[in-house]
Amino acid sequence: MGTAIDVIVDSYPEIAERFALTVFAEIERLERVFNWFDRDSELRRWSRGETKPGKELAEVLALAELWKRRSRKGFDPAAGSLVALWARAVEEGCVPSKTEIAETLGAMNSSVDGHSLNAIAKGWIVDQAVRQGLSEGPVGNLVVNAGGDLLHHGAAPIIAGIEDPRRPFDNVPPLLRVRVDNMALATSGGSRRGWTIDGERYSHIIDPRTGWPQSHVESASVIAQDVATADAMATILTVVEVEEGLALSEEIDVGCCIIDASGAMRRNERWRHAEHMTWDTDDPALTQGVLRFR
Repeated sequence: MGTAIDVIVDSYPEIAERFALTVFAEIERLERVFNWFDRDSELRRWSRGETKPGKELAEVLALAELWKRRSRKGFDPAAGSLVALWARAVEEGCVPSKTEIAETLGAMNSSVDGHSLNAIAKGWIVDQAVRQGLSEGPVGNLVVNAGGDLLHHGAAPIIAGIEDPRRPFDNVPPLLRVRVDNMALATSGGSRRGWTIDGERYSHIIDPRTGWPQSHVESASVIAQDVATADAMATILTVVEVEEGLALSEEIDVGCCIIDASGAMRRNERWRHAEHMTWDTDDPALTQGVLRFR
């Protein structure tokens, strides 16, 4: 998955070890299906027309198409072609021309060769891996954090600290804190990842409707029932206009916090409730520490 994965399990040592081993084994198995950077993955072989999608790949492809419709193309699995275009631009030191972008956008509608499921597959994999781990037997409180895609399960909620995208440094206190209680949390933004071309920095998140890196949102965080939803929505909220994103969050029933380019913070009621639950708490499970999240 190209990221660090932390698994915290509150249970007997042998049960916790079995759970963790099962989770990691499932992640490794599913990575061989969805890894866009591996030309031998099932996803890449399908994109070249060499194989039909198996059950798992077909399920996530269908889910990606659903999010494409929901977001009015603010989310598009074919955007991998645009990512590849901008990655080449970095190597060449020259911003893509309008013609190159237009040609890439046109090809996205006629070919699946550039399909990347990175904006949803990682979250879906975490959901599936935890479900597989829980099938091995009951465990206590658990947290899985896959490079910022977080899932909590158990009786003791946790508090996650959300990073300030304008000050993305490990020694800076979290911008805000939210309670995560049997939910998923994901954040998307360009503060730690991006491209620099001819001295200009660009976000790594591409608007699939225009072909250009987005610039109006610094970061978006989402609390949802599952990581796949949180993952997809966090990406969508950095692409679509803020008001559109807030409306979609209400429609999908997820909590969201959007920080725009001016630093203004927009939160819906569900997010505000999760944030409010962290204030002045006496719950020792919540005051032991804050899980830093970015």
